[in-house]
Amino acid sequence: MAELPLLKYTARGSTPAYSVVAWFKELGNYVRLHFGEVGRIFDLSEHGMEYPTANPPSAEAFAAAELSGLPQDVAALVKAENVRIVMQSYHKKVRELEEAKPKVFAVIVGQLSEASVDALKRMGSFDELAASANDPLELAKQVLAVHMTLGSDSAVQNQLYAAEMFHKLAMEPGESLVHFRARFDATVRAMDAVGEHTGDAKRLAADFARKLEISGAHRNTIVHLQNTGAVLDTVNEIVRAVSNYKVVPVGAVPRVGTTFVAGREEDESNDEDEPHSGSKAVKRKVDVSRVRCYNWQRMGHFKSDCTEPNVVVTLRQEVEEMKKALRAKKKERSTTMVAVDDDEATGGSETFAVGEIGIDSCSSDHVFRDRDLVKNTRRAARTLLLNGINSAKPVRIACIGDSAFGTVYLSRKVCGNVLSLGRLRADGHKVLFHDRSNTFRLYYDKSIFTFRPRADHIYTTTLPITIGKTLLLEGTAAERENDFSPRQVASAKAARDLARRMAYPSLKNLRDALRNGGIMNCEVSARDVDRAETIWGPAVPVLKGRATGHKSPIEQESCQARMSREISLRTDLMFVDGYLFVVSVCKPMQYILLDRVTSKSAHHLHEALHKQFASLKSFGAKVVEIRSDPESGIVAAVDLSRE
Repeated sequence: MAELPLLKYTARGSTPAYSVVAWFKELGNYVRLHFGEVGRIFDLSEHGMEYPTANPPSAEAFAAAELSGLPQDVAALVKAENVRIVMQSYHKKVRELEEAKPKVFAVIVGQLSEASVDALKRMGSFDELAASANDPLELAKQVLAVHMTLGSDSAVQNQLYAAEMFHKLAMEPGESLVHFRARFDATVRAMDAVGEHTGDAKRLAADFARKLEISGAHRNTIVHLQNTGAVLDTVNEIVRAVSNYKVVPVGAVPRVGTTFVAGREEDESNDEDEPHSGSKAVKRKVDVSRVRCYNWQRMGHFKSDCTEPNVVVTLRQEVEEMKKALRAKKKERSTTMVAVDDDEATGGSETFAVGEIGIDSCSSDHVFRDRDLVKNTRRAARTLLLNGINSAKPVRIACIGDSAFGTVYLSRKVCGNVLSLGRLRADGHKVLFHDRSNTFRLYYDKSIFTFRPRADHIYTTTLPITIGKTLLLEGTAAERENDFSPRQVASAKAARDLARRMAYPSLKNLRDALRNGGIMNCEVSARDVDRAETIWGPAVPVLKGRATGHKSPIEQESCQARMSREISLRTDLMFVDGYLFVVSVCKPMQYILLDRVTSKSAHHLHEALHKQFASLKSFGAKVVEIRSDPESGIVAAVDLSRE
């Protein structure tokens, strides 16, 4: 098997279709030579990639020839021998097929590179196939799906990539019809292997004919076959018709955009000896009812007689108008948000606002779009390959920056700013999820950031500009000092000390006082104040004063006093979507109380009942009786409360 090719896999993109087709062709020829008709599993045409069928013998196969001249016992013996031969032939085919399957499976695995085997293992079902080693057809389909797509763990991404490759498939210059047919079949088989819909035979035939027409090499052939009403319902019929088509002589081929009719004749009344003083009108001796206009594809007139506008000029005008509209829309969006390219976007359908940050439990790293939220941007030593939800092509991110939550990746090709839940917890940040409010809460220093769900089910929060700058003070001061000269840094420090001695006035008042000469014998300028804010940000005491100095007093919640009323509870435990709840019904008010518990222990049940009692007590209700199923565990909680 040294002469067989080795199929290689690369994670940077799919394997070229011609390499996959050549590999399947070589293995198919080898298997047919050594193992027989089981080589049909490597046939990429519409009638291939299936096991040869060994049909049971019919009644005609058991019928023997005329045995009238033989004795009855001899004739019976001949019939029995004929039945034995037919059955042996049938079982031999079945046995040979079953014996050939493990051998063909080994041939396929032997001609795969190590990278190809690793990519197949990521699909999930390769281990089961390798354990049985008795289904080479399914292995061939997986090999085709992995090498003709990205080989991703996500089936949706493989389907999107296979569909994109099918739409991009085109006939290369100088490529033969047979070779293009093989690449077309391989692409269709790859779509079918990953679960992408390919359409019926007529749909595939129409796509194949369209690709041949666009290629230019067979344009006249396809147009002629369609105009003559040829039957082109399958790909085989198109290949047969194009192969048998006789090309029109070069001198008779019309120019593109003109109507060609072979029945035109010149007026025989013109004599060569007569002087041609003026041109005469050409008489068309054809039936114009059978002529198709090449402008709008209508019958009954020539293109030169068409009254409709030129279709090519009209389409070009429409395309230019669409381009202008898209440019205007993109320019309008760029004023409020970052424009995202449709081919390179990896996020969702909605764009984050400025300062909006989301949290994701599936992301491995922090990825930001806004550079204002990070400092000290630089090139990363390890690039990040980001796979989006609505994109078949991954995006490589090579720029990083520093933030209060750690190192984040920066890219303008994403739709928003996302924090990784796993990375936050790995770095020691406290992140909790609250069931009742359906929110995530991130505890940072003395601040709590609440992430609430949006309409597209993404949990986000918005950071104010001042808070965002405060969070960046801790790790960005030394880096920003390097952006200025030592003299400028010294002047900025003097401006910061002046603000501290003046009990931290507002920066606006401080700048106005410096400009108007309100501070005597001072060498600090208003530009130094701005430079100090740029390097170190707002002062922490100023931010604390703004956050705590003008806060309204907290008023305790109170309820109106009501008349005391005795009630009884009907309590039980219920499971909803796998969660345990203590459910109580108040009699006679028909009021339902619902509290979630983590386990059926007496301690947790006691806490839930105590919470329900407190809630009822605030409304003036007194529980005098509890009824419950003794098997639910409520009895143990009641005994614990009595103790």
